[in-house]
Amino acid sequence: MTDDEMAETIMRELPAAYEIMPPDILCGYISVYRNDKRRKETTLKEIKTVLDWERTVPYRPYAIADCLTTQPPRRAEFESMYQCGPVGTANEHRVVVLERIGAMLPRAFCAAVTGDEMIRQVVFNRQASFAYTRVLSHRHGTNLRRQIVIVDLKGFSMAHLGSDFMKMTKLYIRTLLNVFPEASAGFYMINSPAIVRGGWVIIKALLDADTLSKCKVLGGPSSYEPLFKQLGITFTEGSTPLSECRPSWVAALRDI
Repeated sequence: MTDDEMAETIMRELPAAYEIMPPDILCGYISVYRNDKRRKETTLKEIKTVLDWERTVPYRPYAIADCLTTQPPRRAEFESMYQCGPVGTANEHRVVVLERIGAMLPRAFCAAVTGDEMIRQVVFNRQASFAYTRVLSHRHGTNLRRQIVIVDLKGFSMAHLGSDFMKMTKLYIRTLLNVFPEASAGFYMINSPAIVRGGWVIIKALLDADTLSKCKVLGGPSSYEPLFKQLGITFTEGSTPLSECRPSWVAALRDI
């Protein structure tokens, strides 16, 4: 089945998807299961699951422009616990996003944020991400929907492997993969201590083959800096150490 045939199948069997989802997100669904032997069945199943979920939440996950005027409750508090946002660009103007997972305090985070609250916040992150890349796509005349994601694990400890935090992590990954598919060009986990291997075994089971193929687990600067140079990554804050950057999607939206 070609991409065009998949698009026509979605339009015929799940027309609500075309009413709710923007074209750049639909493109993700059309391509993400391209190599699946049961591409049609898998794609339709995933879209239907997300459409059913979309009807149950008290916000509009696919109304991308909403993030420009409305922030989730306690947004500043969330960003103080979980830092995420654009920090530079790579080859072909592709956006580079930094997530500082290692800097999070797992017990404090799980005590302060419910699963539903976290999903609302990470959906806002994705809305902001799509709004941000749309602006840059128009500015540069090319499709920049897919981003490079750097996950900084500096500070990662046994607490990050606790049951409550791992439950939050699984919820986070499932939401991003299912609700906003094919949004990343690569995942680079840097400053990875040996303890990460235990958590990585769990996380790998949640990822499809395409996403897993984009993931690289790296050590310190001597491990990741040559690769970042090859990718043409330039950081907005210049000489500021990457581990000290404080990325924020709210700040990024103000910039655009």
